[in-house]
Amino acid sequence: MKTNAKTLRLLFLSSLAILVISIFSSPLEASLSKDDIIIVIAPRPAIPEEGPRTTVSVPFYAEYNDLLDAVIIGSVVELEDVSVMVDSSAGDWYQTVFDTEDGPLLIPVSGDSGHYSLTLITSDNTVYVGEFDL
Repeated sequence: MKTNAKTLRLLFLSSLAILVISIFSSPLEASLSKDDIIIVIAPRPAIPEEGPRTTVSVPFYAEYNDLLDAVIIGSVVELEDVSVMVDSSAGDWYQTVFDTEDGPLLIPVSGDSGHYSLTLITSDNTVYVGEFDL
């Protein structure tokens, strides 16, 4: 059976497209390598309150992807005008605004050792924070 270059190119591009789609559209656990880090994101309370604790759903997920040297941020709900800030003791600093309906946001970082902070602020001024160390 003879395979021509056009067929091989099509097969390669199809495989690449499937890989990219699976990385960015599947749950994080399916796309993590052993060196990737899941970033735990939590709401930042304005004032600590007395009384029973309540459960709060967090609309964001994030991971540090070692292969890409990037933080990948996504959301399980559609939100507009989410302000994102990443900074680190290694000197990284990044700020942008994105709409979650556009898909996950990829933020390049140096990958240097240090403490990294992630802050997300929604359009209604709800603040979410996450931290991780490399």
